[in-house]
Amino acid sequence: MRRSFPPGPEIHTLELRAFAYFLFTSILCLAVLASFLFLQRLPFYQHFLPKTDETPSHTPFSANLRLVRATGQSILLLVVTIMLLFCITFSVFPSLTAAVKSMNPASTFPFTALHFVLFNVGDWTGRWISMVPWLRFSNDRIIFSGTLSHVIFIPLFLLCNTSYSVSIPPLIPTVIGSDAAFFVIVTLFGISNGYWGSITMMAGPQKAIDKERAGTVLSFFLVLGMAAGSLVSFAITALSCNCNPFQIR
Repeated sequence: MRRSFPPGPEIHTLELRAFAYFLFTSILCLAVLASFLFLQRLPFYQHFLPKTDETPSHTPFSANLRLVRATGQSILLLVVTIMLLFCITFSVFPSLTAAVKSMNPASTFPFTALHFVLFNVGDWTGRWISMVPWLRFSNDRIIFSGTLSHVIFIPLFLLCNTSYSVSIPPLIPTVIGSDAAFFVIVTLFGISNGYWGSITMMAGPQKAIDKERAGTVLSFFLVLGMAAGSLVSFAITALSCNCNPFQIR
């Protein structure tokens, strides 16, 4: 079943919003590229770059694989932590969070778009907070325990005003019936993701037997956690909508 678009001016408004979205994304990518080029010119970067280049690159595959495995084992709890964190995040964002609607059906406020903005602002804030020395942990048990608190956001989002289809009664009733409360939860969700993700990525190289490979190992399991979370999101969506998530219209 195809969804019909609204006629006239509303299509023009949607086109302008889409154009503004991709324009902002393009500008952001250019800003990141400019920042990277600027970073390469910093004395700090130039000081450590030659040492990286002098590292021998002709390592046998089997030996390299053993080093990667040993590195992963030396930071095993942090590997589990980063994978769990992003699995939780992507199990509800954006599949479930984008389904939350305003409590005012007649509102024309860009509700869903704002929730994306707030998550990213919160994520950036969490990464910034991780740079505060007295808020930075290197104990992997503390980091893992803190990351477990991220799970609380799953039931919180399930209790919000999710709307998939008016013909299907929801399995979980709406308990958090406030738009402001939802936006606060989304912001805290972003802060939690950014903070614990950054803390984990910084702690890994400090504890690994091979500091250079630690970042690569953690990045791999970060992506694996994102993939796992995307799969789990189907089950959470099914729980929320009381329907087949592959047949939502």
